[in-house]
Amino acid sequence: MNVDALAKLVEALRVEKVEVEQIANTLNAVRGTGPFAHHVNLDLDSFETTVNSRPEASLDATIRAFARGVATVMSEPARSPARSWDFARTASRMVPNLVTSAFLEGAVAASGGDPAFSVPFHEDVHLIVVLHIDRGLRLLTRGQVDGWGATNDRVVAAARSLLFHNTRDARWESIADTPVRRMIGMEQNAVRSLVFADVFYSDVGPRMRFGIPTEDEFFFVEDDTAENVQALKTAVESASTESLDRLTTAIFGFESGHPIAVEH
Repeated sequence: MNVDALAKLVEALRVEKVEVEQIANTLNAVRGTGPFAHHVNLDLDSFETTVNSRPEASLDATIRAFARGVATVMSEPARSPARSWDFARTASRMVPNLVTSAFLEGAVAASGGDPAFSVPFHEDVHLIVVLHIDRGLRLLTRGQVDGWGATNDRVVAAARSLLFHNTRDARWESIADTPVRRMIGMEQNAVRSLVFADVFYSDVGPRMRFGIPTEDEFFFVEDDTAENVQALKTAVESASTESLDRLTTAIFGFESGHPIAVEH
């Protein structure tokens, strides 16, 4: 086990309000207090596999994503009834987000092998769904969705509905001396790309280009001239370098309202 990587994982978990104690090759983790505290035994073999399968240059971002996957699972209180809720009860509580595969691996490690519901978005980026429950959050799992007999499209459509309403108040600002604009005033802006063309249909043209370098960033230009796209790439790559919540440096456009990676 990479001792430095393990120390960084422990610190990343504590940032997420997860306290841990190492016993042999296991981390005993707890989030919360009293009868609602969520306890998990994390097998460090899964963490080691995640770390060893990523480039050394992205180690800190990988650890951060893995820890957030663990913490998201542990945000659901013990004895939560939400795991047995049907589709009708969960539909109005669904909020989507975009994460990397390291997040998904952390979530699997914390859940005892029950993978999160996820849909591929682009390369290493995946869409997940979080339920806002009475106490905390629940990461929607593939097992729960399969139990409903619901299709991926139906689940994503339900999650997009609340996201659509939450995005109507989005604002943006111009980055000084560039044609690039940046969404502001909200968190988890990258996933708003799923509904941006629907919410702001009058502002979205066929030559708009955007980037989502981190979970919280959404940059765009209104026209795909070479100068504009280069400025967008610069903003995207800079934001990716400065953040540990990285997603992708790809450039996207919209096709029939849906995000699609484009070559530039």
